[in-house]
Amino acid sequence: MPIKIKNKQLRRLIKNAIAASKDDGKEICGLIVDTGYFLELIQVKNKIKSGGGFRFYLPEIKKIEKAVSVINYEIVGTFYSHPFYIAKPQNQPGGRATPSD
Repeated sequence: MPIKIKNKQLRRLIKNAIAASKDDGKEICGLIVDTGYFLELIQVKNKIKSGGGFRFYLPEIKKIEKAVSVINYEIVGTFYSHPFYIAKPQNQPGGRATPSD
């Protein structure tokens, strides 16, 4: 059975990405969670306030990791909107999580 992303959720993220990009090229970012039936895209706060980058808040990611494990779902990846440059896969599993300020 193919894994799917809910259309309504994807449309909302695209709308958020377009809005963020109009504010100095800011990016949205988040986690991709496999529920076993579909992929859930969980948008999180971007620590980088200017355009052209993303960075996770580690405490926020840890809370989501804990909640996901309780319900037996799995974080399988990350996403970000990347409005300024050609998107290229990164060799950084789990993104760039850093402690919050």
